[in-house]
Amino acid sequence: MCGQVPSVGDPSSPIADLFKEIAASPFALAPERAAELHEIRKERQIRIQFDDGVLRDKNFRVDPQRGSIRVGLHALERLWAGCHAHWQLAKATERYVKHGTPIEFTEDLSLQTALNTLTWAHAEDAEDEWPCGLPRPAMADQRRGPESEATEFFLVAAGWSLLHEIGHVVYRHPTVSTPADSRRQERQADEWATKWVLSRWRDHSEDVKVFGKRAVGVTLALCDIAFLEAYGRTAGGTTHPDPAQRLGNFLQDDLPQYAGDASGPFLEFARLAACAALKLHFDKQRIELDATIYATADDLLSSTLCALARIS
Repeated sequence: MCGQVPSVGDPSSPIADLFKEIAASPFALAPERAAELHEIRKERQIRIQFDDGVLRDKNFRVDPQRGSIRVGLHALERLWAGCHAHWQLAKATERYVKHGTPIEFTEDLSLQTALNTLTWAHAEDAEDEWPCGLPRPAMADQRRGPESEATEFFLVAAGWSLLHEIGHVVYRHPTVSTPADSRRQERQADEWATKWVLSRWRDHSEDVKVFGKRAVGVTLALCDIAFLEAYGRTAGGTTHPDPAQRLGNFLQDDLPQYAGDASGPFLEFARLAACAALKLHFDKQRIELDATIYATADDLLSSTLCALARIS
């Protein structure tokens, strides 16, 4: 699976330079299980292909029976832009919560350009080429600063997203299903990918930062899915789980379960990242949130997820 990277059809996109790292991301994300994953790839003959940008596909697609996973270039562009913008916004939110520092959308240049990149990536009529002057993914030998942090989380999010598709292959989910069966299969694939990434993290390292990085990356991947589901349902939109429930399952159930007795700021930061990302999209949709001041990030998350559920 790692070596199956096609020729680049859209060299203007900086994402194309990350294809090899993206294809390897399911292995790199949970190296303690890389050997197992190689066996699954071999047994199920799993192949990952990247489109060339011509079709402007903004989705991850899988044929569970054939083991074929196809990833749209624009899906990856949107995912990177989301990781970059939401990471910047989450840090600004954290500064506000801890120190009362106002979030200045117009004066904070890094935040403003991050949001401009996200707006471009989500636009239906977005120009093909990555716009000049906007933040771009950082290559492996240039990983420093905000673009580096965003790229590291993007590779976690991409790895989890690919593992989600691999989960469909493992379960041999049928290509055609009823809406109810499809929602159940999506939840199965979510659970499979999350368990793969988080259940044995201590086999790789006892450092809670390892768990924290994985947790935030998966949160950002699920935020990306939530926005697509809430605002741009694909044909037969009821085939996918409610986006609020999907995020809630991970942040309120899965994450504490796999964290166990590990402690650190990552649990609250993952929740803040989700809240900040969702608030941004609510603002764009002119949806008002309850102005209550919440005692904890978990309380804020619960209220934010309820708001998402109302528009899903």
